[in-house]
Amino acid sequence: MLESPAAKPVLPANWATSSDPLVFAHRGGPGENKVENSLTAFKAALAKPISAIETDIRVTSDGVPVVLHDPSFIRVSDEIRPLITMSWKDAKAITLKDGSHPMRFDEVLEEFPDMVFNLDAKSPQAVEPLINTILAAKAEKRVCLATFSHRRMQQMRKLTGGEVATSLSAPEVVKLLAWSYATKHPLGVDPLKLRQKVLGKSTVAAVAAQVPDVFHGIFPVTTSRVAKNAEALGLSMQVWTVNSSEQLEKVGKAIRNHSGDGVISDFPRRAYHYLTQQQ
Repeated sequence: MLESPAAKPVLPANWATSSDPLVFAHRGGPGENKVENSLTAFKAALAKPISAIETDIRVTSDGVPVVLHDPSFIRVSDEIRPLITMSWKDAKAITLKDGSHPMRFDEVLEEFPDMVFNLDAKSPQAVEPLINTILAAKAEKRVCLATFSHRRMQQMRKLTGGEVATSLSAPEVVKLLAWSYATKHPLGVDPLKLRQKVLGKSTVAAVAAQVPDVFHGIFPVTTSRVAKNAEALGLSMQVWTVNSSEQLEKVGKAIRNHSGDGVISDFPRRAYHYLTQQQ
């Protein structure tokens, strides 16, 4: 097993200026022999060289935010019912494949008080319960909100008054790519003003462009040019989901010379060693 330092969480406000590459444990890092989005995976992540845990939020029928990627637990348990049809009382009784049980997000924040979380709101119903949980726990500074849905992103930004960091929505990423292909990164321009001009005024709370290596299987995203332009907008570029050595080599070449960029990986220890050894 590769030797590596323990987790060193980086607050979202500091992502773009981090001197070290950022490594996110995708769903807790399940590639390293853990069940995704489980208590065991999250506890194991503390011993890995990560900057944050990337995870997903859905809700029960009675509005409890739960850590879960898919609509149901079918990939991680024998339960086939969608979470949205279940009460929390029923959901918490499910046994996952590693013997643990589903986690309420408020309990996650309490269990891991020093960890930073990147949170993907997976459904419209998850938005308000998620925001209420973050505010009640006073966890505004150690979370970043994410979603592919532009409508959902705008709703979360409105509910938090711009006080909680966000990534870009999918349409905003498209704007970033279009601008990057048409424009060389500008110098000597205020990043926030430039970001609002290029991507819209609602991106005032945005700290990251979380992107795939290739967009829709056609357009290359993780290029040095896109990384430079994201940096010019004051954004950290974070690439998902980067697992293999070949992927890490390609992505590493694009982001290596740009402070505050990183990867979201099922294998965070491997990602850390590759990115740091290649610096």
